[in-house]
Amino acid sequence: MPDLITDQFYASEGFHGYGTQLLIGCNDGSPETFQAAAFIWSLTPGAMETAVLERTHLRSPGAHREKALGMRDSGAFSGLGRWVPTHTTQRNQAGSTVTPLAPGLIYLWRNRLEWNFGILLTDGSPGTLWSFRGGVTKFQPGQIGDAICDFTFDITPLQDSTALLP
Repeated sequence: MPDLITDQFYASEGFHGYGTQLLIGCNDGSPETFQAAAFIWSLTPGAMETAVLERTHLRSPGAHREKALGMRDSGAFSGLGRWVPTHTTQRNQAGSTVTPLAPGLIYLWRNRLEWNFGILLTDGSPGTLWSFRGGVTKFQPGQIGDAICDFTFDITPLQDSTALLP
């Protein structure tokens, strides 16, 4: 798609999310190895928000509120998957730097570990890698009954990762 699109007609673009991977760092040195989390159905990046600061005073022009932009924040990446408690990327067990093997999401949550993650998109070859440092701030098994048991999770970024996006 051309960069300058004002008053231009152009074909639509986009990518299908099928094949996107949640990657968990193996903490095995540089360059770090990453392992894809198993059985993930969907990923939703957190909201990228900027605080709005109130600057209004009693003599604001036109009796209108005045505002300024403040600090930015990145919300949690949310995910949904099939719960397989014994899978290495979900279980309550540390990884290995020998194999290398990533720790399970439950292990990362229980130990409140700050960890390297990535989301590998399917938007080209190679796909865009959205890497970030974060922590598992929620792991919730779903309803256990007469259906496949799923789980939801949140991974909260600990700092800005948007500068790495194209």
